[in-house]
Amino acid sequence: EFMCLYLGLEVGSDWRGKVLEMAKSQLKQELIFYGIMQKEGLTPTDSEYAEWFNDYLTEALEKSGITPDKYHSEALYNAEREKYRSQLISSKGEEYFRTLMCYQVTLDAVMSYANVVEIGA
Repeated sequence: EFMCLYLGLEVGSDWRGKVLEMAKSQLKQELIFYGIMQKEGLTPTDSEYAEWFNDYLTEALEKSGITPDKYHSEALYNAEREKYRSQLISSKGEEYFRTLMCYQVTLDAVMSYANVVEIGA
């Protein structure tokens, strides 16, 4: 019942089939993204990931109201930053953020190839 409700299905529906469809769709999407990454040479290095994660962390901190100006010293801010970073990684895992970066890098590249044309209103 929980899975049906969670997935927005009628109770008694084939939730296992829906989850399998979702997993297949996700896997196809990941294979396409990783294929594009490999073909275009977009695989990020560890240092590129570290820089990306640093920017991601800074943005997440700012959205949470954690900014350097709210602390009496840089050391206090850095301690809070490290605590937040640890919480992010322990809650989602390092691989989640590496995958997120790969998606972003690939999506940026694909969008840079697009020729977007506005259709008249």
